[in-house]
Amino acid sequence: ITGFLRAVKTVSAGHRDDSAQEDWGRMLSEVEALIAGLSTAKRAAFFELCGGRSAHQIWKENAFRILDQDDGAFIAVFARIARINHSCAPNCYSTFNDEAKRQAVRALRAIARGEELHICYTGSQAAGMARDARRALLRRRWGFACACAACGLEGGALAASDARRTRIAALGARIEADATEEG
Repeated sequence: ITGFLRAVKTVSAGHRDDSAQEDWGRMLSEVEALIAGLSTAKRAAFFELCGGRSAHQIWKENAFRILDQDDGAFIAVFARIARINHSCAPNCYSTFNDEAKRQAVRALRAIARGEELHICYTGSQAAGMARDARRALLRRRWGFACACAACGLEGGALAASDARRTRIAALGARIEADATEEG
């Protein structure tokens, strides 16, 4: 798999029991071993991702969760894709191509020459969240205050955006419930 770094075992972020802590510790040890195995140039590029922060912090802020048909679930850092900034209203999305065994970036709309590419770091998780909830999640998980166009809305435009996102969440939950009943 063409990834900068890859750890095979994923950890459920929602669990804080002893086994999850053991899994997290094991994964961090695995990350350290993967970094040690990189060439000098790739190791330097990895540490440049977040201004020389710790390996664990760089991993936490730049890794993608991947579900591969052949290899199962894993977490990887992709050097170029890790450089793409976040927006709550992105013009691209990142996806794993099972056939090519590569992470790819795809456009969500026409992108003008010279326009910056943006992906949503939270994936679909934040699609139904109001601005303040999205900002809190981004600060907690990635350590920054979002200032994208969607988060910069004010007054009636913000209220309308938050209402649309709440409606999206409700429709998503309804679709999921319907699919569960049919399954």
